[in-house]
Amino acid sequence: MSEQKYFIIRKDKWEHMNKVRFTIMKDEAFTLEEATRNLLAYDQLNDNKDYSFHLQKVDYKFLEETKPLVLTEDMEVKTNGKVEQEELPF
Repeated sequence: MSEQKYFIIRKDKWEHMNKVRFTIMKDEAFTLEEATRNLLAYDQLNDNKDYSFHLQKVDYKFLEETKPLVLTEDMEVKTNGKVEQEELPF
């Protein structure tokens, strides 16, 4: 099994709206050592009390490459023996 990877997450608190937003800081996952180093750097540079930074383990089942579903003739929706096709609204 490969080494566990982590995302660095920024948590934004919007107290005036009583909401929280989460943002992945970079579009790559890091090893625990790299993620911790980056997390400490973000914390050191952060001067906004409404932002906090956290580590989140990457769930590899969401990263696996999946093949698109291929529709076959037996999967088509048929009415009275004819294939139904709807017009797109745009």
